[in-house]
Amino acid sequence: MLLHVDRDSAIPLHLQVRRSIRDLILRGELNPGQSLPSLRELAAAAGVNKLTMLKAVDGLKRAGWLDTVRGKGIFVSEHLPPDDARFDLDPAGDNHFFEGAPIGPAPEELADGIQETVDSARSPDVVSFGAIFPPSDIVPAGWVRMRQTAILKEMGPAALGYASTTGVERFTAAVRDWLAARGLTLAPDDEILVTGGAQQAIMLALQVLLRPGEQILIESPGYLGVISACRLLGIGMEPVSVDKSGLDADQLETRLKRGEFRLLFCVPDFQNPTGVTMTETRRRRVHELCRRYGVYILEDDPSGDLRFTGKAIPPIKALPDSGHVLYAGSFSKTVAPGLRVGYLVAQREVMVRLRRMKEASDICSPALSQLLLAEMLASGAYARHLRRARREYRRRKAAMLAALARYLPEGSRVTDPKGGMHLWAVLPERIDTMALLKRAREAQILFTPGALFFADRRGNNCLRLNFAANPPDRIEDGIARLGALIRQAERRH
Repeated sequence: MLLHVDRDSAIPLHLQVRRSIRDLILRGELNPGQSLPSLRELAAAAGVNKLTMLKAVDGLKRAGWLDTVRGKGIFVSEHLPPDDARFDLDPAGDNHFFEGAPIGPAPEELADGIQETVDSARSPDVVSFGAIFPPSDIVPAGWVRMRQTAILKEMGPAALGYASTTGVERFTAAVRDWLAARGLTLAPDDEILVTGGAQQAIMLALQVLLRPGEQILIESPGYLGVISACRLLGIGMEPVSVDKSGLDADQLETRLKRGEFRLLFCVPDFQNPTGVTMTETRRRRVHELCRRYGVYILEDDPSGDLRFTGKAIPPIKALPDSGHVLYAGSFSKTVAPGLRVGYLVAQREVMVRLRRMKEASDICSPALSQLLLAEMLASGAYARHLRRARREYRRRKAAMLAALARYLPEGSRVTDPKGGMHLWAVLPERIDTMALLKRAREAQILFTPGALFFADRRGNNCLRLNFAANPPDRIEDGIARLGALIRQAERRH
């Protein structure tokens, strides 16, 4: 195989290699499903180093031209991009939300900064765009204080006792009604298990459905909580790219054809970290592919109630024949993380094992928190709270997008979510956001670096920003200061 590059060209070598391989596919010299030489052999054929070839292959994977299978090699994708999507392969035209910098920190280095970022966010002197939780001016603390007093007066010590492992019946009934109003009517054999937030729901599902050494399909970039959990449990991770329409269904199908998987984890609404929403068409295809290949879906929906633009799309779990779909919800992002209440919806057959695992883990979730949320849902207070939160988050997102347009360097890209609390920014490749975070902390600014959201050590030039945490004037100040730090980093290169 001969790959043409021009070392006198101003076009970066990895982009030239990407175009050369793409042209071979378009001319029919490389066919769908065909195996390519090894990375080292491809690099030799192009006369470039292995890192340059890795960047080229990563870009072709994200654009849908190539696929890789762990332990087997590189293949031409069986589902090539449609004719109208065959854009010139340069970073600005990449349909995915990252231009992957493939060498990043090791997992243990990444883990060191997570708790420090959360802890620092509590300081009033810090402008935090990092950890995702409701700001203090949105949390309904007054309502909670008033109703907690009333519940304790009405129920006495019983409100502070152990609840059923499954959950307080009043709360699970309220959740069932709320989900039905959102278009998710549970099937007769679906049951609800109350958990200590969405993270416990994820851990329970991983422990019940997978054994150490088995593989899970995850979004890339994807939720750092599931990445951390899989590393802790010894579960292998197979990334599936995310684009503007959500999880790449063609890439998912290729993975399912070539590997043995038990579970797919995805966040269809306001995906963490990109903020994109999976289209209804994609949801149907992902649902059908996993059903056909006998793969469970763990659908995480921590922020679906926070849509402030456009019409809501029903969850994947709402589609017919969804016994293979587990649905995780939470009130940590919408009300307050300190309540520590989430829930997991699953078929009775799976729920038996989930309930046993929950019982062995912490017996039950806090009864008082469940009683508070049951009343909040049933009384209409939750709906009123959401209307206020949505209005404010929409205003704050607009303020952040305007500030980013003013202060980020040329060549940067950001997402424009239709809801939730965060967006995704991609900086020029030369910016290392892990190094940037160290300087930002010194300037009392926090964000979450992109490398945390990849299982395969990429995303060094990316970052997630929480637009909900601060009022517009504080957003302007924080982004201006962050932009100055980025410009300083650029001058060092």
